[in-house]
Amino acid sequence: RTAVRGNPRQRVLSIAAVTCLALLVADRTLLQPLLKSYRGRAQRIRVLEAELNKAQLMAGQAEAWKARLRDFEERALPGDASEAESVLITAVQRWAGTSRLDLTATRPRWTDEEDGKSKVFELRISATGSLEAVARFLYDVETSSMPLRVTNLTVASTSTNPRLLTLTVDVHAVLWNPGTPVAGDAS
Repeated sequence: RTAVRGNPRQRVLSIAAVTCLALLVADRTLLQPLLKSYRGRAQRIRVLEAELNKAQLMAGQAEAWKARLRDFEERALPGDASEAESVLITAVQRWAGTSRLDLTATRPRWTDEEDGKSKVFELRISATGSLEAVARFLYDVETSSMPLRVTNLTVASTSTNPRLLTLTVDVHAVLWNPGTPVAGDAS
C-alpha cells in the first residue's frame, strides 16, 4: 500500500505496468485468435469467390456449348451410314463440278472409333485438274459447313502434261448419332 500511496511517479508506473500486462494478456487471449479467425475467414471468402466466379463463367458458357452442339447437329452427317455416304459423295461431286476438277475415283471406307460408339467415314478422292481447279476444290472441302477433316493430301503433276495435276485426298467425317451420350455427359 505504501507503494501505491507513495510517490505519484510510482503510481503512474504501476498503473502503466498493470495496463501493459492487461493489454498483453488481452492481445494473446483475445486479439490474436480473433485476427487469426478473421484471416482464415477472409482466405475462405477469397476461395469461395473464385469458385463462384468459375461456376458463373461455366454457367455462362453452357448456352454457348449448347448452341455449338445444335449447330454441329445441323451440319453433321446423318447417323445412317448409307445416307451419310450419299450426302458426302454428292457434296464431293458438286464441289468437283464447280471447281472443274475431274473425279477419277471415290473410295469410301468405314472405321469404328476406339470408344466403340461412333463411326468414322473416310472418303479417298482421286482427281485430276489444273492448279486452280485443285485449289478451288480444296477450298470448298475446307470451308464446307459439314464437319470434315482432311487427313492426307497428295498433289503431283503428271508426266504427260505438267499443267495437269493429280490430287489424292482423304476426307474424314464422324457420323452424328444423337442417342449416343458424349463422354463426360451426365445424362
